[in-house]
Amino acid sequence: EVSVLKAIGIALGHIDSQRAIVPLCLIRNHVDPKVRYGVVHGLMGQTQAQAVQAMIELSNDRDMDVRNWATFALGTQIDLDNPEIRAALWKRIPDADHEIRGEALVGLARRHDKDVFGPLLRELESEEVGCLAVEAAGELEDPRLYDSLATLMNLNPSDKQIKAAMEKCQRKQ
Repeated sequence: EVSVLKAIGIALGHIDSQRAIVPLCLIRNHVDPKVRYGVVHGLMGQTQAQAVQAMIELSNDRDMDVRNWATFALGTQIDLDNPEIRAALWKRIPDADHEIRGEALVGLARRHDKDVFGPLLRELESEEVGCLAVEAAGELEDPRLYDSLATLMNLNPSDKQIKAAMEKCQRKQ
């Protein structure tokens, strides 16, 4: 039953048990995206190789919610940094969904991947700037982002997140 498998996945994520990794990985390719969504939540935060590999695969899922949460899990919920994780995050940079792109930008910026500067600058200078791009700018702390953040601050003078990102980028100047 799809709803039961989804609920089990989510519940296992709440108890953060390594014993859940193998059973969840067995259903990571389930035909129903609701089950895969549960798998993502069940594996979130796990750093064992099998769990990370499953999350990398799920970050490429055809379902937007599964892809989004898996990208968030890889980018923000674990501190591991290796070529496979970075490659998975880079695959999400051209994603059509701005939130998924933002999660990838944050993950790469948290890992201080200097190559993320170009895509991040484009996102900050786009017509619709999300809070994840601003978060990524603060994580990267690159002074070359300061002017773009200042432009955003002029449009949103009370935005504390933009102000904090500007301060982090300014410190490096």
